[in-house]
Amino acid sequence: MSDNFEEIANILKAMGHPTRLKILFFLAQKKHCVCELLSKLGINQPNLSQHLAILRNLGLIKDERNGNMVIYKLVNNRIVETVLKNLK
Repeated sequence: MSDNFEEIANILKAMGHPTRLKILFFLAQKKHCVCELLSKLGINQPNLSQHLAILRNLGLIKDERNGNMVIYKLVNNRIVETVLKNLK
């Protein structure tokens, strides 16, 4: 049971950062490639990569390769939708 609390706390910490929250908001609407996220967020690529790695390591997002493009999508919709439902 304590593992669940730890996992949820880590997810909430990750979602507590404005950039990561924006990433999740955009991915809740549809899949996005890195280039789309860069243009929407206005941050540099290394910064975006760090945020995406955190979200991916927590199992909130997943990446798919399409040629030389990387497409990101939500994996854990339930948690994200609960938090983001008031932002839409």
